[in-house]
Amino acid sequence: MSKTLKRMLMTAVIVVIIILMAIFTSARTSRQTRENSTSFMQTIAQAQAVTVDNYVNNTADTLKAYASANEIKDLLLDPENPEKVSAAQRYTENFSATVANLEGIYASEWNTHVLVHTNPQVVGMITRKDEGPLKELHDGMMNSSDKVYRIGFMNSPASGKQIISMYMAVLDDGGQPIGLVGIGIYTDALSQIIGSINVNNAENRTYSMVNVNTKEFIFNSDPTLLGQKADDPKLVEICDQLISEKNDKTDSYDNNKNVSTYYYLAKSGWLFTITTPSGNIYSLANNVIANLLIFTVICIVLIVIFNYISIKQEQSYEKLEKAKKKQQAISKNLHIAALKDILTDVNNRIKFIDDFGKNSNGEFKIQDIPDKPYCFAMFSIADFSNINITYGHDVGDAALVSTAATLKKIFGDNSVYRLGSDDFVVAVRNESPNVAAFIGKVNNAVSELQKPQTLGGKTINLFFGASAVKKSKSIGISVLGTLKDIINKNGTVRNNNVVFLDLDA
Repeated sequence: MSKTLKRMLMTAVIVVIIILMAIFTSARTSRQTRENSTSFMQTIAQAQAVTVDNYVNNTADTLKAYASANEIKDLLLDPENPEKVSAAQRYTENFSATVANLEGIYASEWNTHVLVHTNPQVVGMITRKDEGPLKELHDGMMNSSDKVYRIGFMNSPASGKQIISMYMAVLDDGGQPIGLVGIGIYTDALSQIIGSINVNNAENRTYSMVNVNTKEFIFNSDPTLLGQKADDPKLVEICDQLISEKNDKTDSYDNNKNVSTYYYLAKSGWLFTITTPSGNIYSLANNVIANLLIFTVICIVLIVIFNYISIKQEQSYEKLEKAKKKQQAISKNLHIAALKDILTDVNNRIKFIDDFGKNSNGEFKIQDIPDKPYCFAMFSIADFSNINITYGHDVGDAALVSTAATLKKIFGDNSVYRLGSDDFVVAVRNESPNVAAFIGKVNNAVSELQKPQTLGGKTINLFFGASAVKKSKSIGISVLGTLKDIINKNGTVRNNNVVFLDLDA
């Protein structure tokens, strides 16, 4: 088979593989993008649900602030006093001027006889004349933990606009109701906030909030639906499922050609829902698939065009790869050689300084670690120069290799450093401030090192000076001087009793 035919067959195989990969990637990307879009919608639903909840809570806080005024309580305790009526009316009008989107706020006697109002023309009216509605109002306030009866969203009988309506009982010092206050806040600003969020270009979205207990709309982008029962079977089913739910919850479901995403506020028992055309929600996924298909076609065309060029470049590329790998191997070996002691195959002084020196800003690389201090130990072969003179440098080199091997066996490969001709240092990070186990290892190491050894065919005894320190603050290369000073002062270790110094003490 000719090379041309082989290349054509290879190209055909590659094209098939790309097509299969495109199909797989399109399906996977579409699914992931749809999941991301749904997740984003759930986040938006949560944010908007919380916005509505906060709007309601802010209204309640405003009503509480109004009810706590001395002018209001004094009026309700003495509603026939003209001076207190006048003071309370002035306070009401001044207070009203500070509240955004306010339809009206007022105080009335317990029988709903209005004493003061944002609109003075309303003063003197009785808002609940029938016994049934009046009892419902009283019960709603008194059965609430904060005495605030949150009626929720409604169409105002006065203005015809959508408002948040709520009432609060005002109690005397004995806990008995002496009157009530009421407030109406327009929801225009809330609707603008919710409607201003552009959700994946979903300009046709709608939103609503349902009381899961009554299944009635308490907030809706269509004000005419306020107070009506939800007629969407899926929404009713979700309400039934969430009645006993104690925690907030979010999810999405397909609704004909739309996607509905909801967030349940368990504390309030309110279910906020955003409904958006699925084409808008998943437009990003559709665009991704279309772009991926275009990209696939372009790739196939480019493969055909550059197929011949790739044959010519293949040999050059192979040579370049070989040169690159060779260069990487050389760089790796040079790096290892720079940080390793060639004779003993342990870390060298450069590596120790790199690990425990200061950075370019002059700061210690190792942070203060009082709970996990570093322990250092130095082992110095006593009279090493005399070993080289007496037995020869081969035996001296064997002594260094044997010492390094023993220390690696006891403390681990990466913990051992050779600093000079006959000095080794061990650096170990302890798991607790108690370093007794480390000191025991150091004494064991000295005992092992000072046993008779056969080196270069000759049995000799090596003796060591050794020292150990603990340090958890300002950990740096200065510990080397301390370790060396201890060895110079105490000489060869006797009875495996290595001198230990706690530098934190």
